[in-house]
Amino acid sequence: MNKRIGTSVILMVTILISLAFSSVPNYVEGATIYGCVSIGSGFLRIVDSPSQCKPNEKHISWSSTPTYVLRTCPFEGTSGPWQCFCESDEMLISGGAQCQYANQHLVFSYPSVWPYGGAWAAECADTDGPVAPQNVFVVCMKP
Repeated sequence: MNKRIGTSVILMVTILISLAFSSVPNYVEGATIYGCVSIGSGFLRIVDSPSQCKPNEKHISWSSTPTYVLRTCPFEGTSGPWQCFCESDEMLISGGAQCQYANQHLVFSYPSVWPYGGAWAAECADTDGPVAPQNVFVVCMKP
């Protein structure tokens, strides 16, 4: 009797797990993913089509394969800090800087507060004070 109950429980759990995973969409690389965001709560639902959004929801979509962009920003001049920017529809992922000469050192290199997209700020210095980095670069993601 106990063996039958154990087998039944295992079978039932297997069926439930199969049903749960069958309801999760299987997105292939490069596919567009659609969602509906509740205007009141901000709750996101993943849907198969934008037409499934309710009147109190806003439709959004994104690619299952994000595009990464590397931008370098060469600089000249004596006033800093120097910054390199992502576009307004991109998200800053990382960044860095390179000083131009061996006698220069990196003073700072960090993400900068910028109202659009993202930016990376950096500054080099030598014995005379701040100098422009040879390059500041950003890694941006386009969702």
